[in-house]
Amino acid sequence: MTAADGTSTADYVVVVTVESVVLSDDVSLELFTVAGQDATGGGVSLPAGTRAAVVSVVTTDPYASFTVDGGSDLQPGENTVTVTVTAADGTSTADYVVVVTVATSSAGTDTGVESITVAGQDALGGSVNLAYGTRAVRVFVVTSDSFATFAVDGNVDLQPGENAVTVTVTAADGETTHDYTFTVVIPTLSDDTSAVIKVNGLEVGDGDSIDLASGTSHVNVKVTTTNDFATYMIVGDGKKVGSRLSEGENSLVVTVIAENGDTLDYTITLNVLTLSTNTDLGEEDPITINGRAVDTALLDQANSYYDMPLVTTRIAIGVQAADPGADVFVNDKTVWPTIARQFSVDKGVNLINIEVVPPAGMGFARTYTLKVYVGGDDATLKSVKVNTTAITFNKDLAGTLAGQLPNGTTKATITIEPTVALKSGNTPGTKLDFDAGDAKVTSSATANTYNIDGLVTGENTVSVAVTPGDPNADGLTYTVTINVALSSDKTLKTFKVNGAAVTVGSTLVLPPLTEAAELDAETGSPVATFEVSGADALVPGLNTATITVTAEDGTSQAYTVTLVVPKAPDVIVVAFPKAGVATVDAKTNAAGNKVIAAEIKKLGKSTVVQVNITNNFLIAKDKPAVGVARATAIQKYLQGQKINGIKTTIFNFPAGAKTQKGSTVTIYYY
Repeated sequence: MTAADGTSTADYVVVVTVESVVLSDDVSLELFTVAGQDATGGGVSLPAGTRAAVVSVVTTDPYASFTVDGGSDLQPGENTVTVTVTAADGTSTADYVVVVTVATSSAGTDTGVESITVAGQDALGGSVNLAYGTRAVRVFVVTSDSFATFAVDGNVDLQPGENAVTVTVTAADGETTHDYTFTVVIPTLSDDTSAVIKVNGLEVGDGDSIDLASGTSHVNVKVTTTNDFATYMIVGDGKKVGSRLSEGENSLVVTVIAENGDTLDYTITLNVLTLSTNTDLGEEDPITINGRAVDTALLDQANSYYDMPLVTTRIAIGVQAADPGADVFVNDKTVWPTIARQFSVDKGVNLINIEVVPPAGMGFARTYTLKVYVGGDDATLKSVKVNTTAITFNKDLAGTLAGQLPNGTTKATITIEPTVALKSGNTPGTKLDFDAGDAKVTSSATANTYNIDGLVTGENTVSVAVTPGDPNADGLTYTVTINVALSSDKTLKTFKVNGAAVTVGSTLVLPPLTEAAELDAETGSPVATFEVSGADALVPGLNTATITVTAEDGTSQAYTVTLVVPKAPDVIVVAFPKAGVATVDAKTNAAGNKVIAAEIKKLGKSTVVQVNITNNFLIAKDKPAVGVARATAIQKYLQGQKINGIKTTIFNFPAGAKTQKGSTVTIYYY
């Protein structure tokens, strides 16, 4: 060591003693696993298909080392894996052997596939279509057994058309095989030279000829090839400068070139006409209204019309002339061949003038006239009224007047307003015809109103036949039912008993012991009927005879008369002994009083219904009036007695025979 002053020095010696180290001979293991399984037992089992297993080793002495033999390329069955441990001393070693058993595959003969895919398409369906020009394709195979293998043949050097591709699957056993064959289709180039050719919108074919208007210099040609990859060329359409069409025949050639290069020529003759004088209309549907064809037979006719609904206010008219070069004017307005033009129309007849001017000029023009009748085929009625009541019609055009007209009504009015106005003079319009059976229908001074005369009781039918303004159109028939009420008259004019008229409600005394009486009647209405009852089996005493009158409307009323059938009459003679005696009492005529009293006693409880007293018996020297007074006195005397019915009975005073010796009193009773 050198001092700070650079002069003094000294040496120091250090002795290091190194002890001798003995290296370990430990070859034991702390951990030994194969594929995660404890291998210290000498054996592990692995699943079928295992090709390699991870061998993990941890030595007890961290300075020991080890090697592994046999952990890869495992085969089904038993495999030996050996771990050799070398101790830290480098001399001591130990081998640890474990038997690794790999299970044998149970699907060793499985040649199935889960899928075969070519260019993203499922080939198990039998065929796949690939793009034109494809020369090779990759084939993807998924086998059912992951240990199976496969080989592909035929997927290269592909040719247009169908190509067979085979997939051979070899099972896990290495022996079992199965072939899967499918077809790969490569498109070929099309030789299709077909096409649709239109000249000026008209479809034509090879060899066709088209007439063109005079002065036509070119045509529009549209070609649509059937195959999208085919092409075409057009020669002779007159569109190129210097190659315009000339009068007469011109050739139009359309050449279609197929995808594979094949060609086909379509030749059409274009005949450019001289100036035409043709004013004809086209052959097929030359005139249309609102898109519907018009029958050309309606043209230039006095009474033929093209009918339109009543609500129509505008129509679209299209006209096609036979000569495509002709000009067409409808009511002085130009109409193009393929474009309909709108025209306003009014209700009724509208004249449509169609003028065709040929290429030769106005001097050759022709005008066609069409009559468009708005509402011409309308045969409906707007309203119908009987008197003032509106009629509602059903789907069969039948209607009935609500309620009934009074009985006896023979006349009514019917007001009809057609949807289209009535025909007037030479103006076309709706026509009405009536059929009312025996009744008559005549016009009235009021517009649209008609008189009906001759209605009958009950149901009356009036038919109205409606002929539309266009006589060639179909008409309609409306039916109106008018009901006139049936008579309710059930009065009785005459009640007859045995041919004699009697008062209704009265009492009629019949001859004693009468068994039957004949009833008859005269009704107040000639259409009423009657029935009789109560007089065909009379009994002594009171009987009710009834006549029931039934009116035409079915209502009825009963009328009665009381018929009295007495027993045998009691006849007595009351004498008056002196002239001028006019009373019956104990003082003046005791004999007469005695006779009457005795008779009253005989009657007992009987009921008196009629008493007849002769009133013309005269005693010598009596005045004529005394006979009447005596009869009255007898009546008064009887009415003063207690006899059933005597106070209300009928008293008659017939004339007696001149030979009588007194007043004859006949008492009817039961």
